Amino acid sequence: MNQKYDHVFKHSSLCEFYDSSRKKICLLDDNILGFKDWKAVFDELNSTGKKFQYKQGMDERLLTKEKCQVLFSSNYDGDYTFAFDNIADYDLIHRKLEMIREYSQKQCRFYVLVGFDRDGKYDDEFWKNDIFDCMKRCELLLKYKCIPYVMRFEKFKESPYVNLYNAIASWSNQPSFVKKCSLVEFGVVSEKFGNHARTRSVKEFCEKYPSFEKYAHMKYGDITLF
Repeated sequence: MNQKYDHVFKHSSLCEFYDSSRKKICLLDDNILGFKDWKAVFDELNSTGKKFQYKQGMDERLLTKEKCQVLFSSNYDGDYTFAFDNIADYDLIHRKLEMIREYSQKQCRFYVLVGFDRDGKYDDEFWKNDIFDCMKRCELLLKYKCIPYVMRFEKFKESPYVNLYNAIASWSNQPSFVKKCSLVEFGVVSEKFGNHARTRSVKEFCEKYPSFEKYAHMKYGDITLF
Protein backbone atom coordinates (compact mmCIF):
# COMPACT_ATOMS: atom_id res chain seq x y z
CA MET A 1 0.00 0.00 0.00
CA ASN A 2 1.44 3.35 -1.01
CA GLN A 3 1.85 5.64 2.01
CA LYS A 4 0.31 8.51 0.04
CA TYR A 5 -3.07 6.76 0.19
CA ASP A 6 -5.25 5.52 3.04
CA HIS A 7 -6.81 2.66 1.10
CA VAL A 8 -6.06 0.14 -1.63
CA PHE A 9 -7.62 0.69 -5.02
CA LYS A 10 -7.45 -0.97 -8.40
CA HIS A 11 -5.19 0.80 -10.88
CA SER A 12 -6.07 -1.20 -13.99
CA SER A 13 -7.86 -4.34 -15.08
CA LEU A 14 -6.02 -7.43 -16.22
CA CYS A 15 -7.45 -7.05 -19.73
CA GLU A 16 -5.55 -3.76 -20.14
CA PHE A 17 -2.15 -5.46 -20.17
CA TYR A 18 -2.87 -9.16 -20.62
CA ASP A 19 -0.89 -10.74 -23.47
CA SER A 20 -2.09 -14.24 -24.34
CA SER A 21 1.20 -14.98 -26.12
CA ARG A 22 3.11 -14.75 -22.85
CA LYS A 23 3.59 -17.90 -20.78
CA LYS A 24 3.26 -16.22 -17.39
CA ILE A 25 1.82 -13.13 -15.73
CA CYS A 26 3.98 -10.94 -13.48
CA LEU A 27 2.32 -8.30 -11.32
CA LEU A 28 3.90 -5.38 -9.48
CA ASP A 29 1.45 -4.60 -6.73
CA ASP A 30 1.49 -2.66 -3.47
CA ASN A 31 -1.10 -4.61 -1.51
CA ILE A 32 -3.40 -7.10 -3.24
CA LEU A 33 -4.49 -8.64 0.07
CA GLY A 34 -5.71 -5.24 1.25
CA PHE A 35 -7.94 -4.70 -1.79
CA LYS A 36 -11.65 -5.15 -1.06
CA ASP A 37 -12.22 -7.13 -4.28
CA TRP A 38 -9.06 -9.24 -3.97
CA LYS A 39 -10.91 -12.51 -4.65
CA ALA A 40 -12.27 -11.26 -7.98
CA VAL A 41 -8.72 -10.40 -9.04
CA PHE A 42 -7.52 -13.91 -8.21
CA ASP A 43 -10.49 -15.43 -10.02
CA GLU A 44 -9.64 -13.39 -13.12
CA LEU A 45 -5.99 -14.41 -12.97
CA ASN A 46 -6.79 -18.08 -12.49
CA SER A 47 -9.26 -18.00 -15.38
CA THR A 48 -6.39 -17.29 -17.81
CA GLY A 49 -4.89 -20.71 -17.12
CA LYS A 50 -1.46 -19.10 -16.85
CA LYS A 51 0.88 -19.04 -13.88
CA PHE A 52 1.17 -15.67 -12.16
CA GLN A 53 3.15 -14.03 -9.38
CA TYR A 54 3.14 -10.86 -7.29
CA LYS A 55 6.75 -9.68 -7.23
CA GLN A 56 6.71 -6.87 -4.67
CA GLY A 57 5.53 -8.94 -1.77
CA MET A 58 2.12 -9.44 -0.19
CA ASP A 59 1.06 -8.27 3.26
CA GLU A 60 0.99 -11.45 5.32
CA ARG A 61 -0.61 -9.60 8.24
CA LEU A 62 -3.84 -9.40 6.21
CA LEU A 63 -4.12 -13.12 5.54
CA THR A 64 -7.31 -14.89 6.54
CA LYS A 65 -8.29 -18.52 6.16
CA GLU A 66 -10.27 -17.63 3.04
CA LYS A 67 -7.33 -15.75 1.55
CA CYS A 68 -5.00 -18.66 2.32
CA GLN A 69 -7.35 -21.10 0.66
CA VAL A 70 -7.55 -19.00 -2.51
CA LEU A 71 -3.90 -18.00 -2.61
CA PHE A 72 -2.43 -21.46 -2.09
CA SER A 73 -4.84 -23.17 -4.48
CA SER A 74 -4.17 -20.66 -7.27
CA ASN A 75 -1.98 -21.22 -10.31
CA TYR A 76 0.85 -19.37 -8.60
CA ASP A 77 4.38 -19.26 -9.98
CA GLY A 78 7.39 -19.77 -7.74
CA ASP A 79 7.88 -18.52 -4.20
CA TYR A 80 5.16 -16.71 -2.29
CA THR A 81 6.68 -13.41 -1.26
CA PHE A 82 5.74 -11.48 1.88
CA ALA A 83 7.43 -8.98 4.22
CA PHE A 84 8.43 -8.99 7.88
CA ASP A 85 9.81 -5.49 8.33
CA ASN A 86 8.97 -4.68 11.93
CA ILE A 87 9.76 -6.71 15.05
CA ALA A 88 6.62 -5.18 16.58
CA ASP A 89 4.60 -7.48 14.27
CA TYR A 90 6.29 -10.60 15.65
CA ASP A 91 3.28 -12.17 17.38
CA LEU A 92 0.96 -11.38 14.47
CA ILE A 93 3.39 -12.80 11.91
CA HIS A 94 3.79 -15.89 14.08
CA ARG A 95 0.04 -16.52 14.03
CA LYS A 96 -0.12 -16.00 10.27
CA LEU A 97 2.76 -18.41 9.71
CA GLU A 98 0.82 -21.04 11.64
CA MET A 99 -2.14 -20.34 9.36
CA ILE A 100 -0.05 -20.55 6.20
CA ARG A 101 1.31 -23.97 7.16
CA GLU A 102 -2.24 -25.24 7.70
CA TYR A 103 -2.83 -24.70 3.99
CA SER A 104 0.51 -25.12 2.29
CA GLN A 105 4.07 -26.37 2.68
CA LYS A 106 5.22 -24.45 -0.38
CA GLN A 107 8.21 -22.18 -0.09
CA CYS A 108 7.59 -18.65 1.17
CA ARG A 109 10.09 -15.83 1.10
CA PHE A 110 10.00 -12.80 3.40
CA TYR A 111 11.68 -9.45 2.90
CA VAL A 112 13.33 -8.48 6.21
CA LEU A 113 14.16 -4.78 6.46
CA VAL A 114 17.16 -3.89 8.61
CA GLY A 115 19.17 -0.75 9.37
CA PHE A 116 16.13 1.53 9.49
CA ASP A 117 15.51 3.40 12.76
CA ARG A 118 11.88 4.53 12.96
CA ASP A 119 12.89 6.92 15.75
CA GLY A 120 15.73 8.40 13.69
CA LYS A 121 18.35 8.01 16.45
CA TYR A 122 20.79 5.54 14.89
CA ASP A 123 22.71 5.28 18.16
CA ASP A 124 24.68 2.35 19.56
CA GLU A 125 21.63 0.89 21.29
CA PHE A 126 19.66 0.91 18.04
CA TRP A 127 22.41 -0.83 16.06
CA LYS A 128 22.73 -3.57 18.69
CA ASN A 129 18.97 -4.11 18.95
CA ASP A 130 18.56 -4.05 15.18
CA ILE A 131 20.96 -6.96 14.78
CA PHE A 132 19.10 -8.94 17.43
CA ASP A 133 15.71 -8.01 15.95
CA CYS A 134 16.83 -9.10 12.51
CA MET A 135 17.94 -12.49 13.72
CA LYS A 136 14.86 -12.99 15.89
CA ARG A 137 12.72 -12.46 12.80
CA CYS A 138 14.92 -14.81 10.78
CA GLU A 139 14.66 -17.40 13.55
CA LEU A 140 10.87 -17.39 13.36
CA LEU A 141 10.89 -17.65 9.58
CA LEU A 142 13.41 -20.49 9.54
CA LYS A 143 11.32 -22.47 12.01
CA TYR A 144 8.46 -22.45 9.49
CA LYS A 145 10.83 -23.22 6.60
CA CYS A 146 10.50 -19.76 5.11
CA ILE A 147 13.39 -17.95 3.43
CA PRO A 148 14.40 -14.57 4.90
CA TYR A 149 15.69 -12.02 2.42
CA VAL A 150 17.51 -9.33 4.41
CA MET A 151 17.17 -5.88 2.86
CA ARG A 152 19.69 -3.36 4.21
CA PHE A 153 18.55 0.25 4.44
CA GLU A 154 21.38 2.50 3.23
CA LYS A 155 22.10 3.83 6.74
CA PHE A 156 23.44 0.40 7.71
CA LYS A 157 26.78 1.52 6.25
CA GLU A 158 27.12 3.86 9.25
CA SER A 159 26.75 1.00 11.72
CA PRO A 160 29.70 -0.29 13.76
CA TYR A 161 28.44 -3.73 12.70
CA VAL A 162 28.46 -3.15 8.96
CA ASN A 163 30.45 -6.36 8.35
CA LEU A 164 27.97 -8.36 10.40
CA TYR A 165 25.07 -6.93 8.41
CA ASN A 166 26.84 -7.99 5.24
CA ALA A 167 27.52 -11.46 6.63
CA ILE A 168 23.89 -11.98 7.64
CA ALA A 169 22.60 -10.78 4.27
CA SER A 170 25.08 -12.92 2.33
CA TRP A 171 23.99 -15.97 4.33
CA SER A 172 20.22 -15.41 4.41
CA ASN A 173 19.78 -14.17 0.86
CA GLN A 174 21.18 -17.31 -0.72
CA PRO A 175 18.72 -20.21 -0.25
CA SER A 176 21.43 -22.74 -1.06
CA PHE A 177 23.27 -21.60 2.08
CA VAL A 178 20.51 -20.64 4.51
CA LYS A 179 18.77 -23.99 3.96
CA LYS A 180 21.91 -25.98 4.73
CA CYS A 181 24.02 -24.17 7.27
CA SER A 182 24.01 -21.77 10.20
CA LEU A 183 25.51 -18.30 10.10
CA VAL A 184 28.63 -19.61 11.83
CA GLU A 185 28.98 -22.46 9.34
CA PHE A 186 28.50 -20.03 6.48
CA GLY A 187 31.42 -18.01 7.84
CA VAL A 188 33.63 -21.10 7.76
CA VAL A 189 32.70 -21.69 4.13
CA SER A 190 33.44 -18.04 3.33
CA GLU A 191 36.90 -18.32 4.86
CA LYS A 192 37.79 -20.98 2.31
CA PHE A 193 37.32 -18.32 -0.35
CA GLY A 194 39.39 -15.72 1.51
CA ASN A 195 36.55 -13.81 3.20
CA HIS A 196 37.51 -13.69 6.88
CA ALA A 197 35.48 -10.60 7.75
CA ARG A 198 32.25 -12.59 7.98
CA THR A 199 33.53 -15.04 10.58
CA ARG A 200 35.30 -12.30 12.50
CA SER A 201 32.20 -10.08 12.65
CA VAL A 202 30.04 -12.93 14.01
CA LYS A 203 32.67 -13.98 16.54
CA GLU A 204 33.21 -10.43 17.82
CA PHE A 205 29.48 -9.80 18.22
CA CYS A 206 29.04 -13.10 20.10
CA GLU A 207 31.90 -12.20 22.42
CA LYS A 208 30.34 -8.81 23.12
CA TYR A 209 26.79 -10.18 23.44
CA PRO A 210 26.88 -13.90 24.40
CA SER A 211 23.10 -14.23 24.02
CA PHE A 212 23.59 -13.83 20.26
CA GLU A 213 25.24 -17.24 20.14
CA LYS A 214 21.92 -19.09 19.69
CA TYR A 215 21.11 -17.01 16.60
CA ALA A 216 24.55 -17.62 15.12
CA HIS A 217 23.93 -21.38 15.25
CA MET A 218 20.23 -21.60 14.32
CA LYS A 219 19.24 -23.60 11.26
CA TYR A 220 16.46 -23.85 8.71
CA GLY A 221 13.51 -25.95 9.83
CA ASP A 222 14.83 -26.48 13.37
CA ILE A 223 11.68 -26.99 15.48
CA THR A 224 13.76 -26.78 18.67
CA LEU A 225 14.34 -23.06 18.14
CA PHE A 226 11.59 -22.19 20.62
